[in-house]
Amino acid sequence: ISRGLHQYLKYLSIHLFLARGIDFKIENFKSMSKLRTNIKYLRQSLSSNIEDSGLMEISSYFSDKRQLYLCPAHVSCWNKKMNFTKVPTDGYDEYYMFIKDLVLTMNNLETIPDDIFSNLINLDHVDLSHNVLRSIPESIGKCKKLRYLGLQENNLTDLPMTLSMCVNLMRINISRNKMDAVPAAIPQCSSLEILMMSDMFITSLPEEMGFMDNLEILYANGNCLTEVPESFSMLQRLTDLSLRGVFWFVRHDVTKMMSRNRFQELLEQHGHSRWLEEHSEDREELFSQFDDNANGILEEEEMGKLNATVFNIFPRLGYKGTETPDDDTPSGFPLQLMFLQNLRYLNLTYQGIVHIPDEIGLLTSLEHLILSYNPNLLSVSAKVGDLPLLTLELEECPLLKTPPKEIRERGFATTYAYLRRLLSGSVECKRTKLMLVGLGEAGKTSLARAMRQEGDLKNSLTGVEDITDGIDISKWIVKHEGDEISYSVWDFAGQTVYYNTHQVSKVELPTEELKEQFNQIEGFFYVSSYSGQGIPELKQKLFSVTLQQEYMGERIPSAWLELEKIIVRQRNQLHVDTISFENVVNLAGEAGIVDRTEVSQAVQFLHDLGALQHFSSNVYLKSHIVINPQWIVDVMACVVSVKQSAIKEGRLNHRDLGEIWSSYKDDMYQWMLRLTEEFDLTYPVPGEDLEKINIVPCLLPETKTEFTWPEIHKNDDIYETKMVYTFDYLPAGLFNRGQVRLQEYSDSVIIWKTGSFLRKNGHIALLQQYKDTEMIVKVQGPIPENILFHVHEVFEGLILESYQGVHYDFTIPCPDCLKQNLKDPHMFPASIIRRAIELKAPVLTVYEVLPYHLHCRPSR
Repeated sequence: ISRGLHQYLKYLSIHLFLARGIDFKIENFKSMSKLRTNIKYLRQSLSSNIEDSGLMEISSYFSDKRQLYLCPAHVSCWNKKMNFTKVPTDGYDEYYMFIKDLVLTMNNLETIPDDIFSNLINLDHVDLSHNVLRSIPESIGKCKKLRYLGLQENNLTDLPMTLSMCVNLMRINISRNKMDAVPAAIPQCSSLEILMMSDMFITSLPEEMGFMDNLEILYANGNCLTEVPESFSMLQRLTDLSLRGVFWFVRHDVTKMMSRNRFQELLEQHGHSRWLEEHSEDREELFSQFDDNANGILEEEEMGKLNATVFNIFPRLGYKGTETPDDDTPSGFPLQLMFLQNLRYLNLTYQGIVHIPDEIGLLTSLEHLILSYNPNLLSVSAKVGDLPLLTLELEECPLLKTPPKEIRERGFATTYAYLRRLLSGSVECKRTKLMLVGLGEAGKTSLARAMRQEGDLKNSLTGVEDITDGIDISKWIVKHEGDEISYSVWDFAGQTVYYNTHQVSKVELPTEELKEQFNQIEGFFYVSSYSGQGIPELKQKLFSVTLQQEYMGERIPSAWLELEKIIVRQRNQLHVDTISFENVVNLAGEAGIVDRTEVSQAVQFLHDLGALQHFSSNVYLKSHIVINPQWIVDVMACVVSVKQSAIKEGRLNHRDLGEIWSSYKDDMYQWMLRLTEEFDLTYPVPGEDLEKINIVPCLLPETKTEFTWPEIHKNDDIYETKMVYTFDYLPAGLFNRGQVRLQEYSDSVIIWKTGSFLRKNGHIALLQQYKDTEMIVKVQGPIPENILFHVHEVFEGLILESYQGVHYDFTIPCPDCLKQNLKDPHMFPASIIRRAIELKAPVLTVYEVLPYHLHCRPSR
């Protein structure tokens, strides 16, 4: 860009000098006012004497609002989007020596006359992109001064060998043509520095490309390479290399669906349409193959099948087998690239790379490593941590274990630090949580004991188990077929209020229905904790499924695990459950971690691992680290326990903290109270002068608070809208956590366990949960939709954060119905609205029995 601007200013100064002669002085540029005056004078002079000047007035190449004054030859040489089928040649005979640029892009040119390049031998810049050219004349070899050649988006199948005679050619773009191989002339262009050759589905690169000594930038994206030439190791001046594979279809919006029109658009954008034409594939038929329900939309599962097909059809670097790759699968990384000492940018997205090997450490100049969309990628070598990286992109690599997902989600700095620390040593981690959930007195605790027990289970039972209060956390280490698995067993108390109390027998259990509804179910086992029946089969399945989890085998820095051991030792020796962050910083030195930033990263990783709890984003709580997870559970259980009596009607009075947490030190009461707020368990009631109170939504009365919801009158400028949510199953705690998140606007009087009354900016809102499947939000006010969507964002955020996998839909009322103040407006399901938006449907139609419901609404 800088080079281009300097060239443009150079030409401008020459033209001004020729036009103004002795009046062209540097003084004219010292003030903007003088400059504007001179430009205006020059334009007026040319405009009034255009016929005598020998120039032509045309619109600027860059802006239709600007007029340029050019000679006929230069007008012929600068034509964009003119729909020409032949090259204009007016003025070439007189001015050919002065013509350096030939820009005929975005026309409909089929051929280039041979004499064009024979005459215009001083050409420096040629752009013939976005036409329908099938060939380039041999005479191009006469353009010895040519430095740039743009031929992208044409129908070229080859290039003339005479192109190699353009000894000053530095940059060429041949992307999106119909070449099935790299033209033989390309490697012969000895001065070439930049080569663009993307989206042509080429299956191999010639060995001769390794002898392009001056090549600095190579973009060969969207091709079907399975290897790179051995000679690539000789491209020692190469700084930027992009070998992205053929795109598949990615949707970044919330709809997670694709219409037929959008499918066609992406085929064009990704260059797939050319491939389809060459292989006589019908686009409509291709779409229909994946549109299983023939509704004109590819939904998430259908898009998954489409992308799996696209991944497998087109050859790629790396592994494309049907079985999941493992640690013994070849890496697929082109080792020839490891010798490129000056490489700064490397893009290998949309490939089948399995491992980034240790040899990556040889790329000592690498600053940007782009590996996103490699579905088979398992690990990235710790040697990457030794590189001077500024960017490491690893999005959409679902099998990637090293670095782990928890690390990657915290951004580049944490990921880079993690890899650097791996260099000092690492340990393979096979840890997970095992949660036992069910009704009270269903035998969860007995089952946990039975699975751990070896030998006669009858002797291990001690009679009736005490009912679990809260959650019991314990460790279970298993050796299975050479692997050691560490389970953190969470035995949840049975809360029958959260479950359907209808019990079924083994015969009645609808296993097939349940599997169809919840595809994550791995199996059903009928066990006895007394006789041991079914226990071995359950354990074998448990171990098998555990080892299949994508995070099994993650590499963890030895120093970070050493820090964990030091913290555990501190806990056991001092019998403490919490420790200050500053104390951990001091202890980290014993593990060889002296950098405070790395201490934070190590603590955060151990938090993600479940070894400890640190709330780094909370200014008040981050001063301490909970080093015994059971402690948090017990603190929370004191608040919500069925045995707790100090909290009345869901109101926790601060004066009762000593009774609630009688087993804990009083100097931690306020910290623990903030902890309950962090977990969305309680929230403080503002403005309580006499006594301080926190609301505990899950302990509020079941009975609805009495209040009157106002009627809407036509002339009040007050409107009402609502949103109705329908869940397959509304998880326990979701509604109450939403009440906490919305506590800023909550009325502390009109609130009960399944309802809240809100006030915000002259609006009122009512939230209500009905059974385990429905939630309704109603809002009144001048602009009620603003409040409605704020509430929606809160619940949508909660679901994404803590309840992933929960399926729900919601409906919103027809705007026309609301304008007519209909008490029972038509409700549009969000799924229908999303589909309409994706299909770009101009309207949504409401059909009801009453005549005034027969109307249409814009979908956007």
